[in-house]
Amino acid sequence: MQKQSCSHPRRAALMQGRGSAFTLIELLVVIAVIAILASLLLPALSRAKESARSTICLNHIRQLGVAAVLYSGDTGRFPNILEWLYARGGGPADPASGKLYPYLRTRTVYLCPTDKAALEASQRPGFPAARQHSYLINCMMCHAHDITACLSPSQTIMFLEATNSPTLPNYVSAMASPPPPPPGPIPSGSALAFLHNRRGNLLLADNHVEKMNKKRFDDAQRLKRFWYPTEQTGRTGGL
Repeated sequence: MQKQSCSHPRRAALMQGRGSAFTLIELLVVIAVIAILASLLLPALSRAKESARSTICLNHIRQLGVAAVLYSGDTGRFPNILEWLYARGGGPADPASGKLYPYLRTRTVYLCPTDKAALEASQRPGFPAARQHSYLINCMMCHAHDITACLSPSQTIMFLEATNSPTLPNYVSAMASPPPPPPGPIPSGSALAFLHNRRGNLLLADNHVEKMNKKRFDDAQRLKRFWYPTEQTGRTGGL
């Protein structure tokens, strides 16, 4: 009897240890649950990260607008579309040479963080950066030297986030042109870069910022006032 009583505690301990271990099936189930949760959470985290970058980008384009307002207060006109970003006459495409840089004092504002990350990922060692800016000015602003000349400032685009234009070693890459007038087809989303969860940031002439998806932008640029601040619709406005 004493011998049997000694074996029972050992057997109970063995059974208790065996019950606390994972079986292979249980382990596979746990791994599958973790994988499902990760697949659900990662897209949400990615969208949250892009939303934060979009907010930074929105702040950058707003700072460009504030700089343009300060510039117009000092000079009596909006910044020249040929000189706001780069100095005229060729040379290195450095934003510090543009007319708005003294009001910003940093190159960081000229780049959208999402665009910057893509540029850094594609940049080859030993080669200069593809470009140093993510924003363009509406080239039709040449018709409105100041806010008082703009017929509908809250509807007219001034700066937009656009990364699909080639960078040239002069001012040409610093501006966006309106689509051809009707009846010609409007290139869908031709000027705005939709980097932030399929949306892009743009700044209107009254200095408020909007975020548009492709459909809303295409609808907006069908309106004459969206690109043209005055009744002049040609491309020869005085500077």
